[in-house]
Amino acid sequence: MGLGTSLAEAARYAPSPSQPTSTPGTTNTLPATDILPVVTHAPAPPTTNTTTPPFTNAPTPPTNAARAVTTEPEPPITNAPTPPTNAVQAVTTEAEPPITNAPAPAVTNALPPIDTAVPTTEIPPGTNTPPYASTAVVCPPRAPDWFCHALGEMTKRDLGPHFNAVLAAWIRIEAGCDFESHPSQGVLSSKGRPEHVGRWIQAARGRQNQPNPVVQDPKKYAWDWWGWWGGLQPEWRTKDSEGTWVIGGDYGKEWDVLSFWRINGTLSVVASVYFWGCSVQGDSAELEEWECAANDVAWIFEGLAAFHESFRKRR
Repeated sequence: MGLGTSLAEAARYAPSPSQPTSTPGTTNTLPATDILPVVTHAPAPPTTNTTTPPFTNAPTPPTNAARAVTTEPEPPITNAPTPPTNAVQAVTTEAEPPITNAPAPAVTNALPPIDTAVPTTEIPPGTNTPPYASTAVVCPPRAPDWFCHALGEMTKRDLGPHFNAVLAAWIRIEAGCDFESHPSQGVLSSKGRPEHVGRWIQAARGRQNQPNPVVQDPKKYAWDWWGWWGGLQPEWRTKDSEGTWVIGGDYGKEWDVLSFWRINGTLSVVASVYFWGCSVQGDSAELEEWECAANDVAWIFEGLAAFHESFRKRR
């Protein structure tokens, strides 16, 4: 084959410039007149994210702006009580004093010396409560020595308003009689009287520095006392359907059985109520019966005192 044939064959089989061919494993070639720069596929440099940090489970720290807002974070929530604010304290600076368990100071009722009759209120009919002496009693300034000593013996223990009413009425009786005994006066009956009163009389009514009798059996004492007291009641006095002496209404005019004063008279009744009361403080049932007896004595003594005062005015 000649040279011309070879060139013709080469031109025949050469690829067209507009239709490049691609053969696997070969590189496309372009005519020399249209050579482009070779584009290489070099790997791109790794991209670094300058704005978003890598995601982790750790909490994201606050930015500078957030720090400016949270420079004074709220205190953590605990179970401790929240202290009052300054505004509340300003309002409660004059709060009431705290309540403590300390006992309140005792209230004493000062009473001027009783020189004459102690005023009382009239008891309406059908009531069973005499007027109580709300304050303690003291010895009148013109009372003799025997009376002041006896009153001191009967006030060694404070038995409360029920017994104070007995003492106040007794003072009215003795003051109404000028603390003197009548020349023909006898003694108060001792029939059925509790033995404790007799022992106290034998011991010179407390003048021998002996302790007052102690009631060991309040129930037996109450039984003996009511029997003795019942025998001292005036004839005009009545009982109710339950056998209890009626308190209230008008007093009668006869007081012969009880009209004995000074040391051999009504003092024995006062002492008997005092001994009894010292033994029942704290027992509800026995205390209630003693209070009933004290009420009865106080009411009768008020009537007896009024009788002596009216008799004294007529002299």
